[in-house]
Amino acid sequence: MSKIDIKTLKDELLFTHSVEDNTILKTLEKAVIDMVDLRYANLIRADLRYAKLRYADLRNAELTYTDLRHAELTYTDFRYANLRVANLRYAELRYANLRYAELRDANLKYADLRDSDFTGTDFTGTDLRYADLRDAIYTKAQINSAITDETTIF
Repeated sequence: MSKIDIKTLKDELLFTHSVEDNTILKTLEKAVIDMVDLRYANLIRADLRYAKLRYADLRNAELTYTDLRHAELTYTDFRYANLRVANLRYAELRYANLRYAELRDANLKYADLRDSDFTGTDFTGTDLRYADLRDAIYTKAQINSAITDETTIF
């Protein structure tokens, strides 16, 4: 059975989990694991509600169907992450890097996305109603195919 060490960006060991059994990573509700290195992590359908993952490295992570409601994700790096159908309702994503992330059909209602970088991000079917995107960068992003209305703040 393979093991993966989950470390902070300062190379401090947080915990080890089995590659074959993602149960530890599936139950991080309300966890406080700032500055964690979760590059390429499989977090599909994980429960990360209210988690604090500030300054985390989630590049290329699989977060399909992940529940991130009310999560604090400021300064988190989601470059090339797959967040298809993820629930980020009320999430705090200020200054997050979501360059070329896959956000297709994600729920970002009421999310704070100010000052984040969405360059090249796919927003097809993404619900951005009541979201705050002030000062966000969305160059080459597929923002026109997102669900927006007068409640979306650009």
